[in-house]
Amino acid sequence: MHPVLNLGLIPIGSDSWLSKGQSPINGSIVLIHANGNDPVGVNNFLILLKNKRADVLSKRWELFDLRESIARDFSSQHPQL
Repeated sequence: MHPVLNLGLIPIGSDSWLSKGQSPINGSIVLIHANGNDPVGVNNFLILLKNKRADVLSKRWELFDLRESIARDFSSQHPQL
């Protein structure tokens, strides 16, 4: 796993790849490539955000930055690194 992390990559699984038409459910990890290689996924994500706007604003639907939670969890499990 260290060689992958050293490249700045985060190994994850996804149960909702928007460009493949997979719809997220509660607790889903949503996969989109926002680097320009996944215009369908980005478009679908923007539509999803628009449709869930009320839920997002009321915090019934939350978005988390995976990089922050992984870094926090990894450093607490491996303080020597």
